[in-house]
Amino acid sequence: MIRLALSLLVTLHSLSAQVIQRAPVPAHITQEAQAAVQQLATELMKENYLYAFQFMYPRLKESSAKELGGMKALETRFAEMPRQMRTQGINIIDFRVRPAVNAFEVNAALFNDLRKAPEFTEYLVILPTTILYRGVDNSTGTIKRLQRDSYQLAIRGKKDGSAWTFIDGGSMTIRQLRSLFPNLPQQEADLRLPAQKMQEL
Repeated sequence: MIRLALSLLVTLHSLSAQVIQRAPVPAHITQEAQAAVQQLATELMKENYLYAFQFMYPRLKESSAKELGGMKALETRFAEMPRQMRTQGINIIDFRVRPAVNAFEVNAALFNDLRKAPEFTEYLVILPTTILYRGVDNSTGTIKRLQRDSYQLAIRGKKDGSAWTFIDGGSMTIRQLRSLFPNLPQQEADLRLPAQKMQEL
């Protein structure tokens, strides 16, 4: 019985580890994604954090709302962000979105039948970002400039006219990312996720 179970696990692992054949994501899709993230950046610079709430990737939004006790609680958290930043003397002075470093077809029903090729329903685009913050030390009045290098994930359905939604890469671990998109490449090097760092200028 144990030998049979081990054999089954090995078979399932072998099937799930197979290289998934994907069509290349069209260039116009990655360009649309960059424009969509730049629009998100523009709204955040205007302190419109409810825009980020509105276009948060739906499955992540649902799980985040569940952790906070409901969708209203999550919306309230986004709405309060501008006030919290002002209280801390922080504001965004620049938000740059660079061209995509990678893009994938995702969200296939991988585990319905491992013998069949997956049918992808979404595009996921990885875009590096650089945010410049101006901060004031409330105790000394000293002005500081901080730079955060990170990335955004832009996701939309493959059907024409689908809206772009977003995930802040800095708020996600690789494990969390794979829980949302289990069919991403297994090797981190294949994902080419941009490096993240925060530094004072």
